[in-house]
Amino acid sequence: SGTNTASGALTVNGTLTTTSGGIFTMGANALSGATLLPAFGNTAIFETSNATAAPVPTGLTWGGTFEYIKATGVQTVMAGTYSNLTLLNSSGINTASGALIVNGTLTTTNGGTFNMSTFALSGTLTLALGSTAVFETSNTSSTPVPAGLAWAGTFEYALLTGGQTVLGGTTTYTNLKELNTSGTNTASGTITVSTTLTTTAGGTLDMGTNTFSATTYTNNGTIQTENTSSTPIPSGLIWAGTIIYGATSGGQTIVAGTYTNLKQLNTSGTNTASGNLVVNTTLTTTAGGTLDMSTNTLTGLLTTITNNGTIQTESLINPAVTTGKTWTGLFIYAAGTGGQEVEAGTYTNLTLLNSSGTNTASGALTVNGTLT
Repeated sequence: SGTNTASGALTVNGTLTTTSGGIFTMGANALSGATLLPAFGNTAIFETSNATAAPVPTGLTWGGTFEYIKATGVQTVMAGTYSNLTLLNSSGINTASGALIVNGTLTTTNGGTFNMSTFALSGTLTLALGSTAVFETSNTSSTPVPAGLAWAGTFEYALLTGGQTVLGGTTTYTNLKELNTSGTNTASGTITVSTTLTTTAGGTLDMGTNTFSATTYTNNGTIQTENTSSTPIPSGLIWAGTIIYGATSGGQTIVAGTYTNLKQLNTSGTNTASGNLVVNTTLTTTAGGTLDMSTNTLTGLLTTITNNGTIQTESLINPAVTTGKTWTGLFIYAAGTGGQEVEAGTYTNLTLLNSSGTNTASGALTVNGTLT
């Protein structure tokens, strides 16, 4: 029991032995030794507040509990294997010097940040993370951290150029941030976030065929999905940034909601709206693909429309689409029994599929290609 305290730097070139229940604190002093071999009791505690690049030797196996105790952080967490690893910084950033293996409990403190840099964290660890603590990784392997853990606090995929694997499936997050300002981060499975999912301007989060959920979304960048379920992304929300439906063969559900920028990448097949869509900046479709609004409306400011493919509507609601716009590509009013209002605007190619009934223009029409 009790605490022993180093009065200065120590060099140990053999075995350093501590006893269960006791604490050995180095304070701000360094521990070194070319042939140092720790032999720590299972409940022993080793503490250091040293802020140099090497507070202890690298690559060692530490029993008991190893604590980096400087409250303001800026400590180097040395590469090695730990039974239990505790970071007590309540501010500032502690940074790993290399790969870490933790086979017991990893503990972080509210207000502090633990940055793994480009190194992997592995081991049979359990987590005890502060609710306002931050964990960062810039590792680009398929497993930057162990799978299947529940991350409290905020987890940040921090590589600005992207290219990171965002663990999904049995891995869950309280707050998840993608910090890439370019490039693409790719989900390895379904992503579950209990609070806030954040993306950064210039960066892309590609969900692949996986789904995601959160309570709050701050999409400053781009989220892309190739999922073909009825809810590839949550429905009925207001989406900042850009949402891309990326399945090139189509068959995706475009969920109801308000989009800043909405893009369809299908070069064949049809994507179908599940409800009314509001698009306030850019709407993009791709040559060869179709966006079928079914009986739903397509409205919003629609500042820029780049319809390289086909947009089709069966809606009898007026207006079915925002009036006074320029529609490139092919626009189809598809209700077979008519009764549709053909919205005033400029069309490249305009097709009316009513085999009975009457469609009525809401205002002046300009057709610069084919009227069918």
